[in-house]
Amino acid sequence: MEKQKLTRKKRIAIIVVAAFLLSVAVYWYYGEYSVRNDHEDFIVAFDIAMHNPHRFAGDINIIETTTFQRKAVVFFNDRSENFYGIAYFERGLNMRYRLLAYSVQTRWHTTFVEVEWVLGAEQEYILIIGYNCNDVYAYGLQLHDYTVALPWRSVLAEVTFPVESANFIKVLCLNSLFNQAGVSREELTIPTLWPFHAIRAVLYDEHGNDITETFFKTDKTEGGGFSAVMFTNFFLRVGILFFIGLCVATMIWKWPKEDELENEGLETEDLETDTNKKLETQTL
Repeated sequence: MEKQKLTRKKRIAIIVVAAFLLSVAVYWYYGEYSVRNDHEDFIVAFDIAMHNPHRFAGDINIIETTTFQRKAVVFFNDRSENFYGIAYFERGLNMRYRLLAYSVQTRWHTTFVEVEWVLGAEQEYILIIGYNCNDVYAYGLQLHDYTVALPWRSVLAEVTFPVESANFIKVLCLNSLFNQAGVSREELTIPTLWPFHAIRAVLYDEHGNDITETFFKTDKTEGGGFSAVMFTNFFLRVGILFFIGLCVATMIWKWPKEDELENEGLETEDLETDTNKKLETQTL
């Protein structure tokens, strides 16, 4: 009976420790994935990540957002319109996000449509971003032969899309684009790592004229850019936490009760008494 009570108390103690560790892990998780799918929350996350004012000057402006699989993709710039960037937020189990990666660079046009890579799906999807396209009627995605010296002069096919809004961001499946263009992946000879290098966006007016270079900036700012992948130590911290919890649970399970120590002492005394009696009997 005493052993059963002892085992029950140990189990309760271990459950309490496990509940505490789980609550700490959940608290950390909610702290890691704390960004809502909201422009204000995205801006706060950017302010925390890009705290160095020399890397990204000016207030951040969210242009457009979209969701893709378990990610939120954010198209943003600074209010001086010198730098533009793409950021990826990963959605957690609590339906909130954490900043996964971002890239920022200078754009040389006041109006543009550009093709970017999709983080984690470079060989399957491309990201199309458009900015200030009020005077653009449509844009074309030209597929180039990347094996020649000047690939942009060797257009294999082109697919044209209407401009539905001045600013936009959307994810497009590469296979869908190839099917619409009537070309295969082998014909396009896409580079292994960056397939969007073989795809160029061209802007058209309502008469079908190429107006891409019409929006070229005359007062160019200093060019450049940077990118970063955010590191999370959440799983490392949880691993250390549960290792400590395992050690504590093992100590609790093996820790002797005072009654057991007393019983061990009594048993030792009884054994010594019996031994002494036997010796006295043999002496007599």
